Amino acid sequence: MSQERIGSFNWLQKTRGKMTLASRLTLLRQVLAPALTGAARSALQHGANARLDIQTIPLPDSAAVRHALDELEDCASNGIIQHSFRTYFWGAGFGQTGKLAYDPEFLLVGCLLHDLGMTDRYNGHSATCSCFAGDSALAARTLMHQAGWNEERAESLADMICLHMNGHVPLEDGIEAHLLQQGAACDVVGSRYYDFHADYRAAVLQQHPRDGFNRTMNAFIRKEMIQRPASRAALMYMAGLPLMIKMNPFSE
Repeated sequence: MSQERIGSFNWLQKTRGKMTLASRLTLLRQVLAPALTGAARSALQHGANARLDIQTIPLPDSAAVRHALDELEDCASNGIIQHSFRTYFWGAGFGQTGKLAYDPEFLLVGCLLHDLGMTDRYNGHSATCSCFAGDSALAARTLMHQAGWNEERAESLADMICLHMNGHVPLEDGIEAHLLQQGAACDVVGSRYYDFHADYRAAVLQQHPRDGFNRTMNAFIRKEMIQRPASRAALMYMAGLPLMIKMNPFSE
């Protein structure tokens, strides 16, 4: 698990998710180039165009997955629920096309729970957290303890969820953490969207329609920027995330 990495669960517990000027500059240096490259490739409709059958994407039906899905469906809007599933199909798709040996259950649970912090039930409900990804991570750790996961697996889940808001998560931070972030970036700003063939893109969107998710995400990030100005969400807002969402390839 990441130790002192900005955006890690360990970092969240030490800082409450509040960024200093130094950490803002460091994170921007780390993520701006890959984030802009991904958005530019999408705008140019450039990608590997890899063929992939959605039926080949594993969809585990474990007790942990059912517990995560029950919680998500109980507290989230349909837009967030469908975004969570699309994040999994984009992330798992990148895993398959990249021949990465990912854990389907771990990735699916992470995708289902990564935006619990966008819901009224969890957003801002922890006095020790000033970050919506941190809200999600704390909730996910508790939920998976309830589902029987050991401390190491639950903490690793919290770490990958916390890291996804960084804007770029390299493979060194864990395969599933990388795929969660890549899947979320694909769904929010269209990063690497054209690495998939049109048939796979259409299948994912047909099974899990967007339901106005662009508007949902833009409104939420703006709210976070106002209410939590020292958060990573605020930093991404000021770095141009709303424009990147507006320019994504999804017509809604």
